[in-house]
Amino acid sequence: MAARKPFAAIAAAAATSAISANDARAEARRQALLRAFHPHADDVTARAQRAYMKSTLPFFGLPKPLRTRLTKPVFQALPPIDHDDWLTTAQHLWRTTSHREQWYAALDWMALKAATSWPSLSTMEFFDEVIVSSSWWDIVDEVASQQVGALLVRFETPMRPLLLQYAHDDQLWRRRAAIICQLRRRHDLDLELLARCIRPSLGRKEFFLRKAIGWALRQASLHHADWVVTYVDEHHDELSPLSRREAIKHLVTSSTAKR
Repeated sequence: MAARKPFAAIAAAAATSAISANDARAEARRQALLRAFHPHADDVTARAQRAYMKSTLPFFGLPKPLRTRLTKPVFQALPPIDHDDWLTTAQHLWRTTSHREQWYAALDWMALKAATSWPSLSTMEFFDEVIVSSSWWDIVDEVASQQVGALLVRFETPMRPLLLQYAHDDQLWRRRAAIICQLRRRHDLDLELLARCIRPSLGRKEFFLRKAIGWALRQASLHHADWVVTYVDEHHDELSPLSRREAIKHLVTSSTAKR
């Protein structure tokens, strides 16, 4: 009689099989996207897009509306099965990218409604990889405001110290992510956290930090106008002119902030 396999060995074999299946599905989705994108490639548009984005990656030359139309049916035909399948494909699309539109497709995949509740604190490690490896606004802004922001809402207690670390980080794009991660929040915006994430970058001269500060304050002013007016007034000399202009753009009465 053949000896029975230990339970641990059976479990390990099952896990390996699941990983292999996830990898296979991830590669199938990548190939399907490439088949959808290639026939619509436009070299002229691609060169213009690459120059505008100052991208080291080439573009296929797909305008966003077209890219969205091409991506959607691929993901509908090959939807995520569970969290591990979703994360494996997100990582695979991100790490095997040859053209920037594949990065955009990875963002679309991460934002699928079916996966809304799947990201966990452990997923933040991958989001951090995306932020640091892309280091540009088109990617960082989407991941920060959507994925990182959603994690903050769901896991506020552990996410707050992490974002404060980001706010002090030497890496510019982690700082920007910390500042703008609450853009989608409205009345429940954590104003204290916003102020603490802005504070370390008030004296920085980088455009993308100054713009992020103004953008975050401008969005906050939609639901917390008095707070923003007071903040801009109190930090008038520390805020750059760009940050101040952006911060008060939506304010109807802002005479105090404009002093």
